[in-house]
Amino acid sequence: MLQRALVRQEVPLRYSEGFNPRPRLSLPLPRSVGVGSDDEVLCALVDLGDDYDIEAIREGLCRQLPDQCVVSEVSVRQKKVTLQPRSAVYEFSLKPSAFTENFRAGFQTLENAAGGKMPIIVNRQSGKRKPPRQVDVSPYVDSVKIEEKILMVNCLITQGGSIRIDEIMQQLSISAKDLSAPVKRTSVEWSDC
Repeated sequence: MLQRALVRQEVPLRYSEGFNPRPRLSLPLPRSVGVGSDDEVLCALVDLGDDYDIEAIREGLCRQLPDQCVVSEVSVRQKKVTLQPRSAVYEFSLKPSAFTENFRAGFQTLENAAGGKMPIIVNRQSGKRKPPRQVDVSPYVDSVKIEEKILMVNCLITQGGSIRIDEIMQQLSISAKDLSAPVKRTSVEWSDC
């Protein structure tokens, strides 16, 4: 969708070499399937020249996208920059039936373990042919809180990884049927490299 919007807006993208050239785009923190987002970042290599208007590019992209997609900011860097996610906040909209004793116990465990204070060991599957390995995910949980019926989990993201959404749900003893809306990533904190 974003690639097509950039092409329709005639943003001068750089393309890969070879038989089937593609625009040089990347999503530094792609979403999991079924996860919504209020905070996406797209990096594109472009040749803008010296007389570009950032606000005109942003407004033009907004016109090319569906109404629900809003481009809040466009920035240009003079050299290639690698963005690294540092943390992300995920919201889980819960049905009243989700608040079971197992949920409360799992929430308490996440809250107590935040920042690596106590281990949370999960069995993580890395591939179909590899056996699951045990991983302590507590260093990746920065904070958890509940407001109304919305659970917010701030997950730290490092070179070593992060906690996965399915691992959070497993810890809380909830499944998709306990959600009143899809899981949503509401914000991401970035650093430049």
